[in-house]
Amino acid sequence: MRDIVIIRTLAMLLFLALFALPSGAEDVDKYIQDLSDPDESIRWTAASTLGSLGNVKAVDPLMIALSDGTSEELRAASAWSLGELKDEKAAGALIQTLQKDGFSQVRTAAAEALGKLNSSLVVDPLIQSIFDEKANVRAAAVEALGKQADYKVIEPLILTLRDESYQVRINALWSLKKINDSRSVEPLILSLMDEDARVRLAAAEILGDMRDTKAVSSLIRTLEDADAEVRGSAAEALGKLGDARAIDP
Repeated sequence: MRDIVIIRTLAMLLFLALFALPSGAEDVDKYIQDLSDPDESIRWTAASTLGSLGNVKAVDPLMIALSDGTSEELRAASAWSLGELKDEKAAGALIQTLQKDGFSQVRTAAAEALGKLNSSLVVDPLIQSIFDEKANVRAAAVEALGKQADYKVIEPLILTLRDESYQVRINALWSLKKINDSRSVEPLILSLMDEDARVRLAAAEILGDMRDTKAVSSLIRTLEDADAEVRGSAAEALGKLGDARAIDP
C-alpha cells in the first residue's frame, strides 16, 4: 500500500511540474493556509502545489511542513517544492531532513531538492549521503552532486562507481560527465567492464561524448561485448572519437 501511495505522490508531483501554471498571490496564500488544515490530503495537495507556483513566500511554511511528524508523503512533497523554489534559505532544513528523516523516500526528495540549490552548504551533506543504507537515497545524492560546481565531489563520485546498486553507478557516471574532469576518464574506462550491461552502455556513451582518446583501446575491446546495445554504443563512441585505431579493430 505504501508503494502505491509513493507512486501516486510522484505521479502528481510530475504532473504539477509539467503542467501547473503560475497563480496569483491569493492562491499562494490559500495553499499556505491549507498546510495547516486538519485533513492530511489537503495539506499534501498544498505542499505539492506550492513549488510549482514559484513564490518564495511559501519557503518558510514549507520548511515547517518539512518537519511534520505525521506524514512522510507530506514531508516528501514539501522537500520537492522547496527544491523547485530554489531558495538557499531552505538548505539547512533540507540538510537536516536528508540526515535524520526515518523514511528513505523523504531523504531522497531532500537530496534531489538540495541538488537544485546554488549553495556550497549542500556539498558535504550530499557526500555523506552516498553512504546511506538505501540505494534510492544514494542514487539521488550522487545525481545531486553532479549539479554542484565543486571539484571536491569528484573523488566521492568515483568511489560510488563501486556501489552495489547499478542505478547509483549509472548516476555517478552521468554526474562525472557533467563535471568533465580528466580524473574521471580512467574510472569511466573501467566501467566498460562493469557486471551490468546498463552501466557499460552508459560508460561507452559518455566516453564517446567526452572525446578522450585514452578510451579508444578499451572501446575497441567493448565491440566484442556480450550485449548488442553495448557494442553499438561503443561503435558510436569510437566514431565520435575519430581515432584511426577504430577503423579496423
